[in-house]
Amino acid sequence: MARIEPLPKPRTETGEVITPGEGERPRLISGEEYPIFPGDALLRVRSTVVVAARCLIRTDGTVSNCTMVCSDPAFDEIVLQNLQTRRYTPFLFRGRPMDVTYTFPFAIYPPSTAIRPAATF
Repeated sequence: MARIEPLPKPRTETGEVITPGEGERPRLISGEEYPIFPGDALLRVRSTVVVAARCLIRTDGTVSNCTMVCSDPAFDEIVLQNLQTRRYTPFLFRGRPMDVTYTFPFAIYPPSTAIRPAATF
């Protein structure tokens, strides 16, 4: 019978274990929070589309090494371009800035249908 091993706990470069919730999360300080998608791509959306990219937020606040982990070809490039323009405060662990891997999810919703007034008789 196969044995399931637990995932390794995240550690600092010195081997200290980082527990969930420990440390100060990065905050967006510049760049657009939401990508702007072209209208023609949005018009093809029939149900909610979710895309996500896993990136490294460096101690200088830049975003790099992005990889799409949930992908849609119509939106991937725009998401990646948006993430590269962002700048964050660094992740702080016990007061020290550290590089951190972060997953950025995006939900793209279909355009709302036009609301028509009820027919009058």
